[in-house]
Amino acid sequence: MELPETGSCCKDYKALVDQYLLMNVRNTFGIELPIADEYFVTLNMISKKIIVAKTFSDTVIENQPLHYLLNSLIHAINSGLVKSDDMIAELAAENTTVTNF
Repeated sequence: MELPETGSCCKDYKALVDQYLLMNVRNTFGIELPIADEYFVTLNMISKKIIVAKTFSDTVIENQPLHYLLNSLIHAINSGLVKSDDMIAELAAENTTVTNF
């Protein structure tokens, strides 16, 4: 997803990424974990593309399986292997309430 500037689109994208990461953590580990503060979404000044920047807490870093999962998912998002439509489709398949993005 490309944006001309940061703003509500980044907030919407962050909400989508939140839901996607939470679903994957829940499906992989069977836990509900608040991870919204473990990363932020911003606009790359050069490419003008949205990126997910990790700000992992010690709790995540010390939990190797969780750290690996979140690293892998964020890498897939940032590299374009997982796009917005892919996240929405996976959330819909899980019957997760998906906000309009």
